[in-house]
This record gives sequence, C-alpha cells and structure tokens, in this order.
Amino acid sequence: MRLGTRLRGVRRALVLGWVVTCVGRPQDANKPLELRIVNAEEVAASIYAGEHYSLVRPHLRGDGCENQPTVGGYGVVGECTGKRGEMIIEANVGRLPADRVRVVVFNPRCETENLDVAMLGKNETRTAKCVAVPIWRFQGRIEDDALTETKGLKVHVGYQANWALEALGFPGLDEIGVDQPPPEPPQFDVATVSVSKDRSFSIALPIYAHDHAEEGADAGDRGELVFTLLDTRPKVPVVVGTLRPDRFATKSGGLELRTDYPALQFVVER
Repeated sequence: MRLGTRLRGVRRALVLGWVVTCVGRPQDANKPLELRIVNAEEVAASIYAGEHYSLVRPHLRGDGCENQPTVGGYGVVGECTGKRGEMIIEANVGRLPADRVRVVVFNPRCETENLDVAMLGKNETRTAKCVAVPIWRFQGRIEDDALTETKGLKVHVGYQANWALEALGFPGLDEIGVDQPPPEPPQFDVATVSVSKDRSFSIALPIYAHDHAEEGADAGDRGELVFTLLDTRPKVPVVVGTLRPDRFATKSGGLELRTDYPALQFVVER
C-alpha cells in the first residue's frame, strides 16, 4: 500500500434540509465518482481503490469559502463553491475509481460522525446526523507584553482529532516507507474570535470531551484544542504564533479536552 497524492475534489454545495438520503445514480465513465455528504461543515476522508489510497484533508470554513491555507497545516483540497452545508468528495485515486471511502464528519457544535461507504461504481449520498454537544463560555487572556496593539488580532481555535487517522483506516507506521512519513491528524475549524484591548478573548466553546470517538480513543490518541494567534490586518492573515495555556496543556502545547474550564492565560510561542 502506498500513500497517494493530495486529492483535488472537495467542494461545498447548498443544503436544502435534513432529509436523509442514501442513493446513487449510474456513473458516466468519463466523470469521477462522487460521494456527497449532506449537513457537513468539514470532512476528512480516506479514499481506497484496491491497494491505492489518498487522504482528503479538511477545509478551513469561511463565509466566502475562500481557498486559503488552514492553520493546522492541512491546506485546502479541491475547489470550493462558496455555498455551505455539503461536501462533495471526488471518490477516485488518480484515475482509479474508489471502491471504499471512509469519512470523519465534523460540525462544530455536534459530535463527530464516522462513515464507511462502499462505492459500487455509482455516486453515493449520505446525510450526517447532529448529536449536539454542550457549550462552555470560555475566557482567556494573552500574557505577552510585546502585544501593545491588538487591532486585527484574532484567536483561532482548532480541534485536532488525534484518533481520526485510525478511524480513517490509515496504515500502521511499519507500513509507511521512510520517505513517506505519516500525515498529521486532521485539525478542524472550531471558532475564530477577536482579541480585546486588554488582550482577553471569549469563545462559545463546544465541549468535545464526551464525544463518542473521544471516549473510545486510547489515552495517547485523545484529541486536543489548538489555539493560534492571527494578525488579520494583511489581505492574507498572518500567523503570529501558537498560544500555549498555563494549565491543562498537552505535550504538543494544545489544550486538553475537559467538561469545563477556568479562565486561562496563554503565552505566545513564536
């Protein structure tokens, strides 16, 4: 098994309602197979065609659905129509039609959902369900005397789903060549908020600690929240640095998943 190249082929379309569909249509041999996920803000997916596979990385959400890099480093894959609520995955590896697609569906205020779809030579549609998660009014403050000006500064929060590579069926490290390091776990977009003049910020933070995938994950594969400081004054936002919390920090500098949080202080790691 070898690691495929980054896929082009994820785009957004309009959601018309919460109608559950699970249908396919005969596929034109000249067109790629498509898997449509209804009611999905973001997806990560692995696409299998025999012994070959490729990994679809999440988009960064935005009202204009612009093609721009994600803070988590996954980058934008494919085209984005600007419409919200559906993801369409081109289910091919190169020119090979997929026989299976595994998907992690992410909606910020819902539990994650894992899908395993057999592609039988035709397009398929699945509708994601939403099991709502609790919301915590999170309070934070940046402790950095060098930040004398907060205009245009924003805090981006990403959910790094460390368990997702296993859910997507990614092979073990012994199956990956030394020239093919394993990809980083997908990081989904949770929220972006402005920084106040006193360097504080407040977020309506979804609580993922009791997500079914989190509860079933090994301790080393539990997810975390990643805080990043952005300067949005340039046309293309600039990453100022990552924000490390003074309490409940993970080994990589993220924030542990908990059911509640006290007010936290963050330092900028440039």
